[in-house]
Amino acid sequence: LTLHLATAFGAYMLAAAAGFWVNKDRWSAILAEFKINQALTFVTAALTFALGVALLLAHNIWTDTLASIVSAIGWIAALKGLLLMINPTPSLSLADRMLEDRYIKPYLALVTLIGAGLLIVGLTGRTT
Repeated sequence: LTLHLATAFGAYMLAAAAGFWVNKDRWSAILAEFKINQALTFVTAALTFALGVALLLAHNIWTDTLASIVSAIGWIAALKGLLLMINPTPSLSLADRMLEDRYIKPYLALVTLIGAGLLIVGLTGRTT
C-alpha cells in the first residue's frame, strides 16, 4: 500500500507542479474564485478532510521513512481540510502569499523534487 500511495502522490505532485509552471494565471484565478464561493470552499475542505482521514485509517504507519512520508501527507490533508472548514481566511491568505514569485518558485521546485522522488520510489519498489 505504501508504494502505491507514494506513486499516486508523486504523480499528483508532478502534475500539479507542471500545471502551475505552464499556467500560473489559472491558479490565481482559481484562488480568487475559491475565496468568493463559500460553498466551493466548504465542499473542497470537506472532501480534503475526508480523504485525509480515510488515508489515515488505511495507512497511519510510521515504521520507515517512506511510510512516514505517506502518513504525513494524510495528516496534512486532514488538517488542511479541517482548518478550511473551520476558518478558511488564514489558509486563503497564506495561499495568496504563496503565489508570489519569491515563494512559489522555491515551493514548486521542492514539490517537483518530492513528487519525482515519491514516484520513482513507488514505481521501483525500493523503500530503503
